Amino acid sequence: MVFESNAEVTGGDSQRKVEQLKTKLKEAEEKAAQYLDNWQRDKAEFINVRKRDEAGQQQFVKFANEN
Repeated sequence: MVFESNAEVTGGDSQRKVEQLKTKLKEAEEKAAQYLDNWQRDKAEFINVRKRDEAGQQQFVKFANEN
């Protein structure tokens, strides 16, 4: 009988640890999704800045060649 009660405690501990690990995994997945979203936004912003810079350079060349 003592062995069975120890098994139940161990099973309960295991279940608690599994739940803790599930919680940590969910938090890690949310953090990874947030990092991915931020990276994608930063990449899009970088592309937009580069396009604006190229357009500015083209305008500069256009006006420089007019004179």
